[in-house]
Amino acid sequence: MKAQGGLTWISNNPNARQQFFLATSALSCLTKDFKSQFYTSESQAAVHHDLSSGKVKREHGTITSIKEAIARHGNPVAVEGSAIYNLITHAYIPDEYVPQILNSDDNGQKLYEDHVSERINGEVSLWTPVKKRK
Repeated sequence: MKAQGGLTWISNNPNARQQFFLATSALSCLTKDFKSQFYTSESQAAVHHDLSSGKVKREHGTITSIKEAIARHGNPVAVEGSAIYNLITHAYIPDEYVPQILNSDDNGQKLYEDHVSERINGEVSLWTPVKKRK
């Protein structure tokens, strides 16, 4: 019923779609009953796999290496002034781009409101391609 490209053998007929979705829940119940006969609850893990001691130890090691890298390169948060520092390239971002970066949330909200006013409340079709914004 389901394939890589999505649902198969389903038409635009609402009755056919309703039968499919009703059959899906019934198949889910059958699968659950089948698995309950062969799989015991002891075979399932009691804790999440990311909480194993090996993974936790590895994550602590990663955190330590990140702290050491920040200490080696300097803490970008402790920089004086309004300059923005790129931790990877060790360069300061030019002052002309700083307002765009610092106001990105406000700019995004304004673009969203313009989109809603044009597409949903306005005359522009909802399906018209959206122009890419920097």
